[in-house]
Formats: sequence, C-alpha cells, structure tokens
Amino acid sequence: FFEMHDALFNTQDSWGGDANPKIYFEDLAHSLGLDDVKFKADMESQAVKDKVNTLAASGASSGVNSTPTLFFDGKLITNPSSYEELVSLVTTTSTQK
Repeated sequence: FFEMHDALFNTQDSWGGDANPKIYFEDLAHSLGLDDVKFKADMESQAVKDKVNTLAASGASSGVNSTPTLFFDGKLITNPSSYEELVSLVTTTSTQK
C-alpha cells in the first residue's frame, strides 16, 4: 500500500492531467511488483469505486480540496508553508479552547 501510495503521490505531475491514467497506474503497480490481476480487478471493482466515492464526498463536505489537508481538533488547517507555521497554527488553535 505505502509503496504505491508514495509512488502515486511523487508522480502526480506525470499523471495528474491525464484524463484516463489507468495504464499509467497499472504500469506503476507492475513496476512495484504488485499482483497485476488483483490490481486490475480492484481498479474495476464497484465496491472499491463506491468506497472511494464515499470517502471523496465526505472529504469534500468537510472542506478537503487538496492533498495534504490537515485538521486539528476538528478545525481545518490551511496549507501551512513550514513546520514552524504548522506548530504556530496548532498552538494557536489549542490555546483558543
């Protein structure tokens, strides 16, 4: 899971604008040594598609529109540009309680 996750995240520029990146994903999965038959079956599975769509809708309704999106104590943290800014946002949020 994490190898594919990382590979997809790190290659977004290669497939992000592709209207149908299926072949790219299949080639990537193969290059990582994933089971080609299972990967293709999962890509076509209605149950998997339904789960992805449910999670995407849940994220969208919570204000998620990009990756990464962070929440701290239920509050959306908008795109901190550095670790220090993230610490400041978390510290500010936790002291406002």
